[in-house]
Amino acid sequence: MKKLMNKTVIIPAIGFINWNGGIDYLKFQIKFLIELKKQNQVSRILLLLPVESFLGNFIRIIKNSIKFVLRMRLAKKTVFKYFLFIEDDEINKAVEFFDYYYDKNIGKKSLLYYVKQCNDVIVFPTTKHLKNLSCKQIGYIPDLQHLHFPHFFPKYDKMAKNELFKKILSDCDAVIVNSQDTKQDLQKNYPEESSKAKIFGYPFLPIADISLFNNLVDIAKYNLPEKYFIISSQFWIHKDHLTAFKALKILHVKGYSKIHIVCTGSTNDHRFPNYFCDLKKSIKQLNLEEHIHFLGFIPKNEQIAIMKEAIASIQPTLFEGGPGGGATYDAVSYGIRAIISDIKINTEIVDESVHFFEKQNPHSLSEMMESAINTFYESPTIDMLLARRERNVQSGTNFLSNMFDDVVNT
Repeated sequence: MKKLMNKTVIIPAIGFINWNGGIDYLKFQIKFLIELKKQNQVSRILLLLPVESFLGNFIRIIKNSIKFVLRMRLAKKTVFKYFLFIEDDEINKAVEFFDYYYDKNIGKKSLLYYVKQCNDVIVFPTTKHLKNLSCKQIGYIPDLQHLHFPHFFPKYDKMAKNELFKKILSDCDAVIVNSQDTKQDLQKNYPEESSKAKIFGYPFLPIADISLFNNLVDIAKYNLPEKYFIISSQFWIHKDHLTAFKALKILHVKGYSKIHIVCTGSTNDHRFPNYFCDLKKSIKQLNLEEHIHFLGFIPKNEQIAIMKEAIASIQPTLFEGGPGGGATYDAVSYGIRAIISDIKINTEIVDESVHFFEKQNPHSLSEMMESAINTFYESPTIDMLLARRERNVQSGTNFLSNMFDDVVNT
């Protein structure tokens, strides 16, 4: 088989930059691409930041409100604030950044334009498909939550996702997903399209930011309680925060009244705009208003610093596209205990710091929380965490290299 050499990888960031997990995912992939670049398997890494063309903006203004348009255009600023200008010299030195018109298939600053400017291109990962590209495309599908929890999605959203995922499977040269569970899910639910596609499922390989190991951040401003668990997830309905709050109430009844839960993450769920308000009503009914703390969306370095001081991270999720979700990736990366739901995808994690409870069962979760309170946990040393990080980087790089070789030589 001919070995991959000097490929240009173009990353169209549309579909990733508007949510924190998507930005973390791009960083995750870029770390592996940088290693391939060091090995001369990749010559250039281009990250294309989506902006809307003048015509696209005009049409959007006609169809929507100016306020909505301005909010959409702020997406680019979000990338710059939380991704480009973080203290990660490795990424900023290795990656070339360009704007591109995500709403145009042809013309200057379109994806096709950049493909034509480069030699031996692979577009990876892409959340869309373009048939007219004269290069290999590796699509990305996050999960099939809309099929497992259809009541969480409006009808038009479910139809759009089905159509898009089928096209990605049919038209891309390969598709990458975040787990073996999601790979099997695609094959089961889209058998015809999956039979045409090479689907690659990532193993669980959390990659920490080295700068956050010695993360000297002052978190005193948050006035945190002495003893707390942490939930670091957006307040989407499938994250099932309520099960954790009920588990805390059970602990309080048992006599652990000084235990709190600290929550980080955006409180908005566009599908259920009243969800957070309903949660707060439930908290009031449980008489836990003084014991549950909402910090909102905070800088990553502060989130990790707060997580390190917690008894454990809790992830009560009902559905994920990758094992444990981003919070568990972080917990394992930095040597923090994690208590997570026993949904099938989560059981792909094999790590002594990760413990499982029966999903949607607050009694099961409270037992795991009580055990964590009463069990001494010795965190891995930084040297141990760095060694594991290096192993994961090498495993992920090899995985990516083998996938690229397979795609290029097909």
